[in-house]
Amino acid sequence: MANATLAVTDAETARITADVRSDVRRAYYQVVAAVRRVDISQELERIATRARDAAQERFQTGAAPRLEAPCGDWVDLTYPLSPDVPRVASFSPPVFTRIAEMPERPLNVTRMETIVHMGTHLDAPRHFFLDGPAMESIPLDRVMGRGVVVQIDKPAYGVIEPADLERVSPQIEAGDIVAIDTGWGSKWGTRAWDQQPCLSVEAARWLLDRRVKLLAVDTPTPDLPLDRRPPDFTWPVHRTLLGQGILIAEQLANLEKLAGKRVEFMFGPLPIAGSDGSPARVLARPVAA
Repeated sequence: MANATLAVTDAETARITADVRSDVRRAYYQVVAAVRRVDISQELERIATRARDAAQERFQTGAAPRLEAPCGDWVDLTYPLSPDVPRVASFSPPVFTRIAEMPERPLNVTRMETIVHMGTHLDAPRHFFLDGPAMESIPLDRVMGRGVVVQIDKPAYGVIEPADLERVSPQIEAGDIVAIDTGWGSKWGTRAWDQQPCLSVEAARWLLDRRVKLLAVDTPTPDLPLDRRPPDFTWPVHRTLLGQGILIAEQLANLEKLAGKRVEFMFGPLPIAGSDGSPARVLARPVAA
């Protein structure tokens, strides 16, 4: 009977030992799997972080990221929006109406009626292309980032050619926002304002080849002046740039304060649904080259 009892005890011991070994193996593999999941999760997070950082640094044009430290104050490149802004005759002036006014009312409320291409403003591809992105679809990284303010002095009706762009300093690089200071800001509000310099189509193609992401000018338009346009005029500079996703900003102020410098730009257009453009507050500050 003692031997039988001992035999049972040995069998139970063997079973318990096997169960313990199985539990240890199971626990071991669970720990290993958990560690692997943590490692994989951490690695995926590291990859995602690197991807996010790269996306933030890289422009949609595919330009290599640059790190440039600010070295000056922000400059406002915006004209005040008022009924007196220069405009073509076919555009009605902006209208600002107080629909509630102090002290008769406890607050002031103003209604604004304006064409979106008034004063300092941004053109969306929808301006000339029915299937082009409208203002609300423009990514933030297309209206902010590094760039350059180049000085190209031209007389009335002068034409900016590729050779002019080749000679500028600092040089225009891929991914840049390019602002051209022609000196025409001094003509704002005068009769000479509409006799502005313009870009040739070849110059627009040069900017396209350099993969810039936005062109800004201190003139009413980068295209031909109004009184030099033939009857079949098609705004070729606008179409060349906007058709390839290069945005256009017009009527920038104070560019002479940053001429010849690399800068950081911030354009603040309104995300107007379905709109072909928007008034914009434009700021820039110099950065280390």
